[in-house]
Amino acid sequence: MDDEEKIIRQRELKRRQEVNDLLAVLSLVEGRRLLYRLIVCSGALNQTTMTADALMTAFAEGKRWLGNEILIDILEEQPQLLKQMKQEYEREE
Repeated sequence: MDDEEKIIRQRELKRRQEVNDLLAVLSLVEGRRLLYRLIVCSGALNQTTMTADALMTAFAEGKRWLGNEILIDILEEQPQLLKQMKQEYEREE
């Protein structure tokens, strides 16, 4: 196995661990509520907001990016949970 193959294998193993971690968090109602709160707080469920202040727009887009990353991972691994997550989150408000 050459160096490039090792790097690819390491990335695959790391990604598998990330997915396993996500699935462990999603198996708990507390984990689902937490992740949904992060998605909501990040603005990932909203349209991009543009302001006159470029730095504020960049900050908001950075938050959205992180929320979108979480959302994408959930949709790739357990898309049926998103509705349940929303319900559990709203029940606690």
